[in-house]
Amino acid sequence: GIFIFLYVDFLWNLPTDPEEFTRMLHSVDKRPNRRVIKKLTPSTDQEWLPILKYGKIISIKPIKAEVSGLAEKWLAIFESGHEAMLKPVETWSFLDRHWSIIDYEANLEDKNWRLRKADRKMQGSNEIIAYYLDRVLGFNRKPPIVGRYLSSKLLYSYAFKKDEDIVWSAYDAFAWVKNLMFEQAIPVSVHAWFDGLNREDPPLITKEYLTLQVKSNQNMGNWEKTYAADVSDTIVFDFIIDDHDRGKEHNWMADSSHNLLLWDSGLAFNHGPNGRESCIRLLCGPEKWLERPNTKEGESSCTKICRFRSSTINQLYSMSSQFVEFEDTLGGKLKEAMEDDLLDPVFQFNLYYLYGRWPKARFTEDDFFEGLNVKVERLLSHVDQCIQTYGRDRVLIHY
Repeated sequence: GIFIFLYVDFLWNLPTDPEEFTRMLHSVDKRPNRRVIKKLTPSTDQEWLPILKYGKIISIKPIKAEVSGLAEKWLAIFESGHEAMLKPVETWSFLDRHWSIIDYEANLEDKNWRLRKADRKMQGSNEIIAYYLDRVLGFNRKPPIVGRYLSSKLLYSYAFKKDEDIVWSAYDAFAWVKNLMFEQAIPVSVHAWFDGLNREDPPLITKEYLTLQVKSNQNMGNWEKTYAADVSDTIVFDFIIDDHDRGKEHNWMADSSHNLLLWDSGLAFNHGPNGRESCIRLLCGPEKWLERPNTKEGESSCTKICRFRSSTINQLYSMSSQFVEFEDTLGGKLKEAMEDDLLDPVFQFNLYYLYGRWPKARFTEDDFFEGLNVKVERLLSHVDQCIQTYGRDRVLIHY
């Protein structure tokens, strides 16, 4: 009976206006020492990384599901006034999480796998990985994100606090139970809080430019071409990390100055270390760019982008496994960059269904680093085909 009551109470109290919920959540804005990010600068990491890794958290509030998306999220406030978002890497559990760790390459030919990510609400590990990859590539378009362990007593402590800013729900009953149980170290991703976000999903004119369907570029100014190059980099980034979630418009976000961010990578590495050959469709861009069929039976078709930022492609060529040793490849550089993260090896938190819904297994971290290099080679093969078709000067742009 109590669970029915809590569920009805949950439905009754859902805020229907996300802006109203945001106002409630950020009543802390009145604090004079509030520290958040509004624009990424060269000094952002220097200020934020020590705080996110080692700073003392004095308050945690849940960000409710109706505005937070699939994953659990919390707002954390540090003693210094810095604010961060938390995402779970793994949640509290009665049972040990001992899953088989499989060597991907050694077993691939003998298995009829149909890999897909399990535990899709546990998105923190991929957020951490994507941050380090963003920095290795020099994009600097993700806010600082690190991994750390938090006590379950701290993470679920809000369930015992009376706070007018928290809309109580049935979900909080589970937090209350978890807080009563024995203490566990919960791995989370810690994201510097970003204010002033705007939705910036790319228009069709950007698609036409990147797919070379525009015969004349005279109507596009330098800002539009720079924006298109940022969109191209975003599509490349998502292809390399096998992230299919940016097909949705809500994941195209920019800062208050309309600089495009690499926002929300929690559902990356969806199909295991190497992804699937069919994931090349990620180069078609967001869902609204797809050509819809005239009949219900037909599948949507798409045109892959064939314009890329020259500096990005040149960098990927310089890290190609065809020309350099592993330590100088993208996978090798990412492995080195992640060694200082407190949750390293982060990749081994990712859990996959091998066949449909069962069994579940993990892969070695080296499988994922090698898989990044496999996807780089697939991308460069596509770029080479574009150059053969359209010529280098049209394919590689300098904005």
